[in-house]
Amino acid sequence: MRDILPAYFADYWANEDELAPLRASLRAWVDPMRAAEPAFDVRDKLGDITTPTLIISGAHDFICGPHWGKMLHEGISHSQFVLLRDSGHMGHIEQHAAFASAIIGFSREANQAVAG
Repeated sequence: MRDILPAYFADYWANEDELAPLRASLRAWVDPMRAAEPAFDVRDKLGDITTPTLIISGAHDFICGPHWGKMLHEGISHSQFVLLRDSGHMGHIEQHAAFASAIIGFSREANQAVAG
């Protein structure tokens, strides 16, 4: 995980000193036996989700990037899509203020909808 961590950020190397403690603390690995498990596809069930849903994607996310975030947004009727333009997969670290703002705004709107 330490070796591939830079790929999860829009520009890891520009923030290497700040992110070094995170990288040094990682203790994860990929289990080769799990990697061989068959994939599953539940996109046809996205329409069954009726709960208000917030989808946040980093523009530089190679795993769950904007293409997939928009696909989720189109499939979930009560969803909002937020694109963090300067983030990879770690938007909560790279753009923490924008990430928190999206969650707070979404939560306020959801609470107002429930309160009616």
